[in-house]
Amino acid sequence: MLSIFTFRMDSLESYVKCMLCALLLLSISFLVMLGLLFDFSSLAVFTLLVLFIPFFIGFSINFYRVFIGWNYNINSFIDTVSVGDFSHKLKSPFKHGVVASIYDELNRLSFSIQDKKDVYDQNIFLIYRLMEQLNEPVIVLNHNHCLIHANIPFSRFIGKPWKTLRMAGSDKFGLVMDEQGEWQFQDKKKKSRWQLRQSQFQESHDFYHLIILIDIEKEIRQTQRHSWQQIIRVLSHEIRNSLTPIASLSEAMLEDCQSGAEVSSQAYAQALETIHNRSKSLSEFVSKYAELGKSINLRKSVLNTQDLFDSVLKLFPSYRFQVLGEAIQLQVDKSAFEQVIINLIKNAVEAAFENTAIQIEVRNTRGVNYIFIRNVGHKIVNEDNLFVPYYSTKEDGQGIGLFFCRDIVEKHEGRLTLQNSQSIEGVEAIIELPAN
Repeated sequence: MLSIFTFRMDSLESYVKCMLCALLLLSISFLVMLGLLFDFSSLAVFTLLVLFIPFFIGFSINFYRVFIGWNYNINSFIDTVSVGDFSHKLKSPFKHGVVASIYDELNRLSFSIQDKKDVYDQNIFLIYRLMEQLNEPVIVLNHNHCLIHANIPFSRFIGKPWKTLRMAGSDKFGLVMDEQGEWQFQDKKKKSRWQLRQSQFQESHDFYHLIILIDIEKEIRQTQRHSWQQIIRVLSHEIRNSLTPIASLSEAMLEDCQSGAEVSSQAYAQALETIHNRSKSLSEFVSKYAELGKSINLRKSVLNTQDLFDSVLKLFPSYRFQVLGEAIQLQVDKSAFEQVIINLIKNAVEAAFENTAIQIEVRNTRGVNYIFIRNVGHKIVNEDNLFVPYYSTKEDGQGIGLFFCRDIVEKHEGRLTLQNSQSIEGVEAIIELPAN
C-alpha cells in the first residue's frame, strides 16, 4: 500500500505518485496553518491530522488504481493481441468519456487485426496446399535456413521422407545462399540441372523462404517431345493428304491392267499428272519444313529498294501495285530478303479484294528503314496466331510463310509486324530495319 510513495519521475505511475505526495504535504501544511491561525490546541491539530491522513491515503490508493489500472488493462490487452490471442475484450470502467472511447477503438482494432490474420492464415494454408499439388519439389526454410515443410516430390528428390529431416540445415540438401541473397546448389551437376525459383513470406513474425526446384532437363525433354509430336502430326497430315489420291489412282490403274480393260492414254496421262503434282507438292512442303530448322548464314550487301521491287513485281504481272516513297539503300541478304518480300506480297494479293491495288511504301524515319505492304481486303480477326508455325487461315495454307519471313527479318536485326491498316481498309505488313 505504501508503495505509491516510492517513485521516480520516469513514468506515468511515478508522476501520479509525486502529485499525490505533493498534495498530501500541501494538505498537512494547510491543516497546520489553519490550527495556528485559529489558535487550535496541539491535540486538536493532531486529531485532525490523524483523521485526515488515513482518509487521504485511502483516496490516493483508490485514485491511483482507477487512473493507472485502465492503463494496465490496455497494456495487458495489447500483449495478448501481439501474441495472436484475440479472445480477450476490453471492458471500460466508464460508460462515457475519453477512456470509454479508447477502449472501443482498441476493441475494433482487435477485430480488424483478427479478420486480417484469418485471411492471412487462409493464404498460408493455401500455399501449403498448393505445394502438395505441385509436381516440382518445393521446400520451406525458416529464418535460420532450416527445413520446416516440403512436399512429396521433394521426398523423392532426397530419396527419403522429408519429415525425417525436419529442422535440418539447408546445407544438408546442398543449398546455400550467395552474397546477393539468391539460393543455389553447391554441386555443379545439380546447379546445371535444377533451376531455383524463390520467394519469401511472413508467418507469426518470422520470415520463411519458399524455394521451388525446376528440373530443366525434364522441361527440355517435354519440349522436345512436344516438338516431335507436332512434327509428326503435321507431316502425317500432309503425307496422308498426298498419298490418299496417289494410292487410289495407282490402285485403279493396277486393276485396269490386271483385268485387261482398255483405258485411253489420256486417262492414264491425267492419272499420272495427278500423281506427279501431288508428289511434287509433298516434296516442296517437306523442303520448306526442313528449312525451318536450318541455320541461315546471311551475306549482306547493298540493295536498292527500287531494284528490289522492279525484280519482285515482275512475278505478279496480273496485279496492280502502287509504290510510294523515295528509294533507299538496304544492307540485307539479297536472296533471303527477296523471298521475304515475295511471301508478303503473295499474302497481300491473295487476301485483297478484286480490282484493288497493292500499296507499297518505303520510308526512313530517325535512322530506321520502314517497308509497308498494304492491301484492301478483310481485316485480321485474330492476331495472336499469325506467326505461329503451321497455323494458317487458308484452306491450303501450311502456316510456314510468315514464320519464315519474321525469322529472316529478325536475323537482320529487324522486326516484322502484321496489323490492320490505319490508312486504308485492309491489312499491312511492316518491316523495320536499322539504317546502318
